[in-house]
Amino acid sequence: MQSILLQTMMVVVKSGVEELSVELGKTLNFAAYERGLSELMNEVSAQIVALELNKLFEDAENLEKLKALGAAKGMKYKEYRKINIRLWTGKIINVLSAYFLKEKSKRGRKKRGPNGRGGYLGLDVLGFIGRGSPNIVSEVVELAVLCPSFEVAHGVLSRRGIKMDVSTVRRYCRQLAEQGMRWRGAVSLSGGKNLEGHTLVVGIDGGRLRERITKRGRRKKGQKRQGYNGEWHEPKLFTIYLLDAQGEIVKEFPPLHDATMQDHTAMFALLERYLSALSLSDLSRIVLCGDGAPWIWSGVEALCVKMGLEKLCPVYQVLDYTHA
Repeated sequence: MQSILLQTMMVVVKSGVEELSVELGKTLNFAAYERGLSELMNEVSAQIVALELNKLFEDAENLEKLKALGAAKGMKYKEYRKINIRLWTGKIINVLSAYFLKEKSKRGRKKRGPNGRGGYLGLDVLGFIGRGSPNIVSEVVELAVLCPSFEVAHGVLSRRGIKMDVSTVRRYCRQLAEQGMRWRGAVSLSGGKNLEGHTLVVGIDGGRLRERITKRGRRKKGQKRQGYNGEWHEPKLFTIYLLDAQGEIVKEFPPLHDATMQDHTAMFALLERYLSALSLSDLSRIVLCGDGAPWIWSGVEALCVKMGLEKLCPVYQVLDYTHA
């Protein structure tokens, strides 16, 4: 069956190429010819990918592997469902994928997440994010970062023949960021770091910013925008850098900066993830710096106990000069 479909596609490609060639000879519009040829190839590649994915997902042995993975994640196979996925070319295809459902909580009601309690493990294993292929999500997010706005990124994608609305661009960015947040410490410190004989400095502080919160209720007559309240909040921040024996910053170890809008407990949990990715026993000392805020030093003490820092190397707590 697959070979017959591929042969049929080749006939369609040959016919399409001939039509485009004739049109080019009449109009000499090479831009239109190039766009048409690209669209034709994208359509063919999408059909080939659909065939391959359906073959992979319907394989009995592959399903058993997914069931084993689902069991490890507390999920149970329910049924096959047809879903739409987006490929690198921007094409949307329909595939049949196994749907897994999380086991219900035995104690009380389980809070439903943004996507309910289910998921498609087959897509997760292949690296899909929000039903978008790894390549399309990577390209969309890269453009969103390079361009001044989501709208500009959307325009660039449209000119390249990738059709999606601005909300999809924004959604891909958010979904990729949510996945990346789980690995922010390990990714930032991936690779070997030479810490032998160096001093690791951790600076901790609280910031100050205003968060824009849209006002509730109806917009007043004659008012163009709804308006917002700007409440003050304190983000919790830290920076990590390395000093050599002479007290100079080690340039091969780029300083790391991170922060959270959550409370100090979440900040120290994040800091722990960063420190856990380092070989702390190779250091000559760890220096923790901060101002006079009580939450800093109570958190530092708890972190030292939890990670057993003083058993790995000498630990110094330093109050900055101005506050001292």
